[in-house]
Amino acid sequence: MDLALIRRLRRFATALSGAVALGDLCIEECLRRAGDGRDVPFDCWTELKAYASVTRQIRAWFGDAAPSTMAASGDAALAEALRTLDFDLRACVVLSLLEGFEPAQIAAIVGCSPAEARRRIDSGRRRIDCGTGVTVLIIEDNVLTARTLTDTVTGFGHTVVGIARGQDDALRIAKSAEPRLVLADVKLLDGGSGIRAAHGILETVASRVVIVTGHPEMIDESARSAFSVVVKPFAPAALQRAIRQALAA
Repeated sequence: MDLALIRRLRRFATALSGAVALGDLCIEECLRRAGDGRDVPFDCWTELKAYASVTRQIRAWFGDAAPSTMAASGDAALAEALRTLDFDLRACVVLSLLEGFEPAQIAAIVGCSPAEARRRIDSGRRRIDCGTGVTVLIIEDNVLTARTLTDTVTGFGHTVVGIARGQDDALRIAKSAEPRLVLADVKLLDGGSGIRAAHGILETVASRVVIVTGHPEMIDESARSAFSVVVKPFAPAALQRAIRQALAA
């Protein structure tokens, strides 16, 4: 069994159903159905078929109804925006923004044409792009990169509340600003570590963290498991997807 795929399916099921407990129940039911022959068996599973199985299960449970526990998702503003969408729009938006699938792949998962998948994505994104901005702390010692990150996340609708060039600065700013999101480089000006800074911030602030670095080889397995990672140079779409994944975790 592909454990990495199961983790992605769990994230998807949680975002689509609105709660970790419901997402876990969905994955358990999908695994049971695959094991006893009621759905696509394990040996025929592909990534798209696995996502399709989860989508069918949640549709069977809820239909077009948005679960009342949707607000239990990690980012309340995004969760509330998703709650307003009917099931078809919500599924396509989550598959696009959080899971990174292309319209043709989404069409295969949800059972529609690529053109219809694209229409649902565009419609859903227009409806959730309002009111989902968060406060952001950037931990980056390169002035140009910090400026690029600032311009990029501001364009996404977020608000940068501070830029830290070192580990101590990051902890100080986070303590006062309490950012909802932290974007951190690994190597910092003072010889400090953005990863250590992030762990320190999380001791007192309920932030989400994305590591943005040109040195992915310096990220240990525990940090990879805890944080989203974007490798420099980054495409804005890749950064936006990582931010949405972090906020929905």
